Amino acid sequence: MTSQAAARAVAGPRWESFSDAELLAMRIRDLGATIAGSPLEPRIEQLYQELAAREIAVRPVCYVGDEWFSPAGMCAIAAPFYLTHPRLEALERSQMGEVRGGSPDECQRYLRHECGHALDHAY
Repeated sequence: MTSQAAARAVAGPRWESFSDAELLAMRIRDLGATIAGSPLEPRIEQLYQELAAREIAVRPVCYVGDEWFSPAGMCAIAAPFYLTHPRLEALERSQMGEVRGGSPDECQRYLRHECGHALDHAY
């Protein structure tokens, strides 16, 4: 990690203090949302531990998407971008009235559900 990237990681994303209107004007890809270091990371790790405890060797690839889904024909799970940062969760709640997967328990339920689809795609 470069020193600039490290400084940004400590300071938080540049859009963290943007208004809702400013955030809504951005493209999702320009948010730079990643699973690494986000609230999703330990939840996905928990999913992998649950699979290992049941001796399921398959580990679906997880990535940031625009909503919860498992792409047809792939052993993968897309988790919504808004779960990568509290500011994005707040925006989702203000726009949609809810945050699907916003609590740790609900997030695990969605991950397990999508994992079922991903395993189905794998076999």
